[in-house]
Amino acid sequence: MAAKLASLSKHDQLIASDRYFSNLKDEHALLTCGCPEGEKLDLWTPLDLSEDDRFDFDTAYVLESSWCKIHGNEYCEIISSLDED
Repeated sequence: MAAKLASLSKHDQLIASDRYFSNLKDEHALLTCGCPEGEKLDLWTPLDLSEDDRFDFDTAYVLESSWCKIHGNEYCEIISSLDED
């Protein structure tokens, strides 16, 4: 399934299935840090796959945003540590 989703992606883009996305609970994996304006925004955008018969789900999620240069490393460390719990 990951290879099929990857075939839909553009350069430097990550696409996750709805099943994977539903397991993301920590806001560091879901929202930006809010820099520079202070408003946290969604990192992921829904992608409609309802017309694509290669998938057994209707929605995937595209990681289109990125973390800022100030907090990016911190966010990646926090997300990596989530897998250790």
